[in-house]
Amino acid sequence: MDEASQDVKDMGDELQRELHCCGLFSYKDWEGNIPDSCVCTEGQECQRVSSRVLLQARLLPISIYSKPCFPIIVPYILLVVDIMIGVVFALAVLAILGTTLSSIMIHQMRYPARPATVLTVPAIFTTAPPK
Repeated sequence: MDEASQDVKDMGDELQRELHCCGLFSYKDWEGNIPDSCVCTEGQECQRVSSRVLLQARLLPISIYSKPCFPIIVPYILLVVDIMIGVVFALAVLAILGTTLSSIMIHQMRYPARPATVLTVPAIFTTAPPK
């Protein structure tokens, strides 16, 4: 992520601040130039690592978030995918229902003299004739 464009870095920083994580798969994604959004405050899951500080060539130990961001993001992505699958399935059911109803209407328009056999109740439910 250290070699990515500035837009990707900014998006990664914002994600790390909101989710309290560091790097996509680990803090090593930043290749030693760990941003401030990874820095952990006391009372949270932290780990100590060495990082290059701006304008200095030496490595200094800092405390960063121990969790990577990818396992935190995956449930949100799966939720969006599940919602999209549900919407597509609902639209497919509506399309099949519309096709079926329009086929029935076309049949009734072509053959108006025929009784509607699709929607009639079978004769088995009628009462017996009187004796």
